[in-house]
Amino acid sequence: MRYAERLEKGPDSDSETDSLGQSNTLCTVSSKRVDPITVLAASPLGRFYCCGTEHEFVRLFDIQDSKVSDIHDSNSFLSIEHIVWSHNAQFICFSDSSKNIFAASISTSNSMTVEIVAKIFMKSSTAGPITQLLFHPDSSRIHLSTLTTVFVLSIPSGSVTHSLELSFDVCKWGFHPHDQTIVLGFEPSSIIKCDWTLNKINTFRFQFPDNVPESSQIDLNRDKMVVIDRILFTSDKNRILSQISTGMGLKEKVILCFPTSCLSGPLHSRQDSEVEEAKTIIRTFLPKPLASLLYLSIWILGQDRLIFLSKNFSIASCKIPSGQEENSHFPSHRRQTIASISSVGTSLNGNGNTDDASVLLQYGVKEILPLPGDWISPDSLALCCVWTEERSFLCPRNGEVAVVKSVGLA
Repeated sequence: MRYAERLEKGPDSDSETDSLGQSNTLCTVSSKRVDPITVLAASPLGRFYCCGTEHEFVRLFDIQDSKVSDIHDSNSFLSIEHIVWSHNAQFICFSDSSKNIFAASISTSNSMTVEIVAKIFMKSSTAGPITQLLFHPDSSRIHLSTLTTVFVLSIPSGSVTHSLELSFDVCKWGFHPHDQTIVLGFEPSSIIKCDWTLNKINTFRFQFPDNVPESSQIDLNRDKMVVIDRILFTSDKNRILSQISTGMGLKEKVILCFPTSCLSGPLHSRQDSEVEEAKTIIRTFLPKPLASLLYLSIWILGQDRLIFLSKNFSIASCKIPSGQEENSHFPSHRRQTIASISSVGTSLNGNGNTDDASVLLQYGVKEILPLPGDWISPDSLALCCVWTEERSFLCPRNGEVAVVKSVGLA
């Protein structure tokens, strides 16, 4: 674990920077061997984070006391693929490449203690890799998804309680922004709404605004290679941002935005015969000069500030524009927001066009943290995250995790 603090100067940060002190701090806890990190997850309440490795180690880090605890150590050829925290930060769940599921309780009242409370073996139950884990709000169940099937697992019984064969290509699952007992399945062309017994409640279909010409509409058909990278909600839960990778080698980035009000409807399951017909969601796009900067959307802070990794590999922020701002500044043919990651050397100011520069100024694009060159690798950047509870940026490298504090992430 590497721990550092980045201090920023500026009118908005002087008072906070002064309170933090005038020097950087660096603490290093080295691993016994270089074991590449494969997954990283931070506690929703701060202080602790977990990482899993290529050789099936799972470790818990305490950044307050600079302590490291081994949660799981099989010393096998299996890798840890997913880790998720419960909402109350008292449990974690993780899975390995052989589709073994482990749930562990974490107690920090007196001294840090960790206990494996459930082991569920899913290898014979499903085909294909596990794609995602989610904790139920009461920490008693796990929502597990693969490419073809979704399962609900009971932690107390260590068994599967519900399953659903998928007839659609869901890329990402998340909680309903106003009711976390409802899960949403996001795919490029639609969203489904389910309860925790996996009964489908609604289906919502996407369409383009009427004033976007057909030649500018992005083709996200099922026969195309498409992956949803991130699903993010604004802090007021009124809007959803979706970043999609598509095209040859998934190098094209599409940034979609739509209001959560479009997900209105019943929050309780219906009988199959009573399922509503699919509703329509009008999706819009970030302005092209803004979206073309993004390599990866990371998090949304208060006041709709999007934290993102830019194409020149800096952590930066901008304000997510409203639909009215998009309409007033860009003709319909400029709504298509495909960004290539090939232009690594592009600066945060875009291509130098005067109109584009004014748009970037209007949306408050600001560099927060330039990443060192030896941090930049596709595997590391795919795992990087913002830890808002500790106003920190986490990035793995060579078996360690860099934790960089910044007032720009407050």
